[in-house]
Amino acid sequence: MRQRQESLSISAVEHRFSRLETIQWWNQSLLKQSVVLIIGAGALGNEVIKNCSLLGIGTCIIVDNDQIEQSNLSRSVLFRTMDENKNKAECAAKAAHSIYPDITCIPIAGNIIGDVGLGWFNRADMVISAVDNREARLFINKICAMLGKPWIDGGIDVLNGIVRGFHAPETACYECTMSKTDWNLINKRRSCSLLARHAATEGGIPTTPTTASVIGALQVQEMIKYFHNKKWLKGEGFLFEGLNHSSYTVTYRINPNCLHHENPLKVKKTE
Repeated sequence: MRQRQESLSISAVEHRFSRLETIQWWNQSLLKQSVVLIIGAGALGNEVIKNCSLLGIGTCIIVDNDQIEQSNLSRSVLFRTMDENKNKAECAAKAAHSIYPDITCIPIAGNIIGDVGLGWFNRADMVISAVDNREARLFINKICAMLGKPWIDGGIDVLNGIVRGFHAPETACYECTMSKTDWNLINKRRSCSLLARHAATEGGIPTTPTTASVIGALQVQEMIKYFHNKKWLKGEGFLFEGLNHSSYTVTYRINPNCLHHENPLKVKKTE
């Protein structure tokens, strides 16, 4: 009788991902083998990185050029007071490893436009954008369309947020969603440094940790669905309205004049 009780006790011991693997279609080994490129390690990127760590993603490449400021501490789950003035990507990578020691985190303390080569995108199975400006999104969109890489964009503004999935040339891309007003703003920022200085003096986009948590979770959830061949926001967007919860989805159409819908380059993936 005692021997039977001991065997039952042993069989009841759960490993780290036991609860996830009770999901019928879940493939933990697939997640372990996956490489995710995460661009931006601010409030939204923190949530994405945290969730990837909890879920057992094998490799996260984290890109951010900024240093941690005191205002980040109220919105970023991975940062602590002692991290002030340190690079966001490096601190986020260290925190992710403390959550899941088996994760491989590669921090890149650089600007996505000028410091990150094509090879990092090509290595990734999924790209997740947690940036706060159109210029960075345009660059991410161009490279992902060139390589045929899926990417999930996220944006937050006070209690509102958006999650969008792109996989050009098969679906609409980020540029397909841009209006004439968007392009005018881009051109003004590119042509007038005074606008950039003015924006810097006014501070960043107002955000809350709660909205970052919602949108970051949805981005990673869409990634999980993509990896498991489930229906995801492929060429679609989910707009989260947090004040009254009048949230809805939209489908984006391919702009016939968009240049990002030719066959992607075939580049050999490197380890």
